[in-house]
Amino acid sequence: MPADLTPELTHQFLSSARVFAKAVRDVFEAAVLREVAGDRLTFSQLKLLYLAAQTDGVTIGEAAQFLGVSHPAASKAVEKLVRRRLLRRSDTVEDRRSSHLALTEASRKLLQSYEA
Repeated sequence: MPADLTPELTHQFLSSARVFAKAVRDVFEAAVLREVAGDRLTFSQLKLLYLAAQTDGVTIGEAAQFLGVSHPAASKAVEKLVRRRLLRRSDTVEDRRSSHLALTEASRKLLQSYEA
C-alpha cells in the first residue's frame, strides 16, 4: 500500500463512492418511473406499492414506519393511491381502526412495467 494511502483516506473514498452510486441510482430510477408512470406517481408512492406487493396485508402504520413518515402522512399517501385505484384498502375484522392494503390490477401492471 502506498505511504500516502491512509485508512482515513480510504474511508473517505469509499463513502464518496457510496454517495455517488446512490445518486446515480436515484436519477436512473426517477427516469424509469417518469417513463412508466409519467407525473402521476412519486417515488415514495412507488415504494408504498412495492411494500404492498411484497407483504400480505400491510397496515397504514407499517407503511408509515417503512416510509419514515407520520401515520397521518402515510394515510394521506394511501388515500391518494386508493382514489387513483392503485391500492385497495380493507378494514380488518379485529380492529376497524386498522386497514390492510393490497395492490389492484392496475398497480400490478404498473410495477411489472417498471421492473421491465
